[in-house]
Amino acid sequence: MRVFDERALTDPSPASAQEPLSRFLNRVHTPYWAAVRNLIEDWFTRLPAAAQNDVRGRLRSKDNRQFHGAFWELYLHESLIRSGFEVECHPDIAATNRVPDFFARRGDSAMYLEARTTFEQSANPADDKRLGQLLDSLNRLEDPNFLLWIEIAAQGPADLKVGPLRREVEAWLSGLNPDEIIQQLEASGDIDAVGVVEWDVDGWKLIMHPIPKAPGRRGLNGKPTVGVHGPAEASMIDNVSPLRAALSDKGSAYGNLEHPFVVAIRSSSDFADDLDVMDALFGSSHVDFRRYQNGETTATAVRVPDGYWFSGNHWAHRNVSAVLIARSLMPWTVARDAPELWRHPDPEKTVAEVPPLWRQAIPEKNGLHRQNAQALASTVFELPDDWPVGEPFTPYA
Repeated sequence: MRVFDERALTDPSPASAQEPLSRFLNRVHTPYWAAVRNLIEDWFTRLPAAAQNDVRGRLRSKDNRQFHGAFWELYLHESLIRSGFEVECHPDIAATNRVPDFFARRGDSAMYLEARTTFEQSANPADDKRLGQLLDSLNRLEDPNFLLWIEIAAQGPADLKVGPLRREVEAWLSGLNPDEIIQQLEASGDIDAVGVVEWDVDGWKLIMHPIPKAPGRRGLNGKPTVGVHGPAEASMIDNVSPLRAALSDKGSAYGNLEHPFVVAIRSSSDFADDLDVMDALFGSSHVDFRRYQNGETTATAVRVPDGYWFSGNHWAHRNVSAVLIARSLMPWTVARDAPELWRHPDPEKTVAEVPPLWRQAIPEKNGLHRQNAQALASTVFELPDDWPVGEPFTPYA
């Protein structure tokens, strides 16, 4: 059984804004992406036959969430077996009909693992679709000298008629000299010092900046014209709530397990950091300001007892021995990215053996001790350090 179709491929073009990752990988024809496809196929062959149909179906899903969830399970399975663990998928648990994703054993050490994925929540999926259609249309410009940086100051309630916009942007870019724009940017250090096009139609407001291509990249088509896009104003990104949601029902899902239990979470956010993980596990951080009668004021950093593990006067969810965190792990980043195991400060059962590519965060009296991985991910997976090699969209000769 294969994950992807076995057929001749001829299309080296990048993915469109609306193209599912599974469909893109199933049709793209470059050495870079062929290496990614072959890795997925190789790892899939080592998955137990009973688990293959479900994982294959999700790896081929048009829903990127399904794809990422399936790949995360595939990644965990491969990490464990390459680290010398014997792995059982969906082991039976006596106390419940629910089953965790994996039971892993190496020597006298064993653990259960549950794989979860988190995703940034979209306020309005219809808006996402309209924005994807706009980006796909503008990406067909293929200007030889420029990319576009688009600030989205306002998004209208209906599809934007892109034809007039594309014609205006095409005429605008054709009249610019990329070397002169580079000189302006170098002299000012400010992208706003360069002229822009503003498009304010039907509730949409777009601000478009020209980004000059490097001299050696000019005249080369085949890459998206929209190099950067995003909201015109900065906004707060909540990475803590999705982490808490992924952990929410795991404390009592499987009863009192015989071996340590690890919840393995892959976060989709590029912006999730250690502070977010700390807030999710140990409580939200804030500053407590106090003013005394003598006029003295103090400011103390404290944590609210709303963490998954910290409840103010005791440690909670002690049956979750550790949480494994991976940040934006992708099939094409496995040679250089690796997850980190955050250990519970006072677990009922302690995880003894872990794969050598996992980093660790270990609570101690004086803070958090960070332990580096014992082996490079590329070494564990037997991949070159720079895998996948080459440019993503350089087609086969």
